[in-house]
Amino acid sequence: MVARIISDTQRHITIALGKGTSSISIIASAALALISFFYIYTVGSYFKISTYILEDRVIYIRLFDNYIISKNVDHVIISFGMLLWLSLSLRGKTRFLASVIYGGLTIVATLISLDILLDFMTLISIPLLIALLIYNKISSKIILQNIHTNLVVNYLAIIGIAVGIVGLSISLAPLFSISNTTITTPNYAYEIFSLLSVYSPILLLLLILCFPVKILMNQFITEILKIKNNNGFDTLLFNDRLKSRTKIIYILLFMLLSIAITLIPYQPTINKDNQQIGVDIGYYVDWINMLIQSNDIHEFIRQAFVIQSAGDRPLTLIFLFTIVKIVNANLFYTIEHVSSVIGPANLFHTIEHIPLVLGPALVLVIYLLTRELTSNDVTSLMASFLTAISFQTLIGIYSSFYANWLALIIGYLSFVFLIRFLKKPSKLNLIVYSILIVLLLFSHVYTWTVLAIVMGIFLAVMLKFNYYSRKSIILLLLVILSSVVIDVAKTTLTGSAGGIVYDIYI
Repeated sequence: MVARIISDTQRHITIALGKGTSSISIIASAALALISFFYIYTVGSYFKISTYILEDRVIYIRLFDNYIISKNVDHVIISFGMLLWLSLSLRGKTRFLASVIYGGLTIVATLISLDILLDFMTLISIPLLIALLIYNKISSKIILQNIHTNLVVNYLAIIGIAVGIVGLSISLAPLFSISNTTITTPNYAYEIFSLLSVYSPILLLLLILCFPVKILMNQFITEILKIKNNNGFDTLLFNDRLKSRTKIIYILLFMLLSIAITLIPYQPTINKDNQQIGVDIGYYVDWINMLIQSNDIHEFIRQAFVIQSAGDRPLTLIFLFTIVKIVNANLFYTIEHVSSVIGPANLFHTIEHIPLVLGPALVLVIYLLTRELTSNDVTSLMASFLTAISFQTLIGIYSSFYANWLALIIGYLSFVFLIRFLKKPSKLNLIVYSILIVLLLFSHVYTWTVLAIVMGIFLAVMLKFNYYSRKSIILLLLVILSSVVIDVAKTTLTGSAGGIVYDIYI
């Protein structure tokens, strides 16, 4: 059985590499994939594209100026690679004419070191190639040999895999006490990533327009499903149900991934100077210190609900206080003391490792919410995986927005019971939802305002179009309204920060 699997794997690999394809097609496809990889660096460096580099929580704008080998060598490889492709891919007189003109100019530019001409021949290589492909597609006259597009894609994938492996190895080197200064190989994956950072606004636009994009993707998948039976095409994407054991294993792996990501910035090989990672850790240390120093329960409640941080996150402070008490963290009263503290059982050390709890919790809650919304196991697992490597985790670690993080966990969990109550009204779902909304209010009042507004608008739309029982929707709206009354009453009676008052002020 093992031998058969190995044999099938080898067969698939050899086919992907071009077995059964002519040598000319293999060479032409490899040349096209290679010059495409080099062309990325050439275009970025020639036009000095701005890149945005994040170092020590500060973004620096730098002009891209990198090459695979060097400027001249890269240009020669691209130009002669393009010449090779033209001579192998074109037909008849077009092959002779294009090869002579392009090759002649390239050779002249190389021999007399005419940089301007060589730059021009390099930059027009890919546009020329694309123009020939388009002409061959729309014209009645075929000027190109049989183009094996899949073979080109396979070779590009091989280059991408190789670059990814090298980049991952270089990125993980500090974990094994290997200094980056001793590594001479450039991190090509990181350089390409930084080059593409200029397109972040486009990616954000796609994120904002995710709903219409999802509609288009659903339509695409529907069309794929229509031909599924004809082609025998079936993948895990369409199997929306998985075994419970499989789901548990994947969720645990994603939770462990979130823990590993949390621990990376604190490793001595990376954080050699033992610098503070989270920006707001000092504030939380001071707030928890005041709770610990409370003389009685009345002062403790007053500190949590009114005084510390203006009472905008009392349950978060109580949650952190409980963890500190469980691990028996020592007290340090000022941020100056905190910066010099080393040891596993101190207050600062405990607070800065809170993401070890919040990260996995958010991964689990996102799975539950996505599962409730889509009823698709694969989609839910993908959402939980993306959560482990999401901006919530990144910002949570480096900004120490623990109250926001905890409030998101509670808020998303409240969405789960909101959807459940709409689908199947029950007292238990309504009670749990009501409790979670109140907990959300006292975890971080500003996150509560955002989620309460979103829930209110969602329920109003559901009520307008009669998607669910009117009685169920009205009960849920009353729960949200009750939380608003609690917020206003809390602000009026104690003078603490209030979400509604702050929103009106804005």
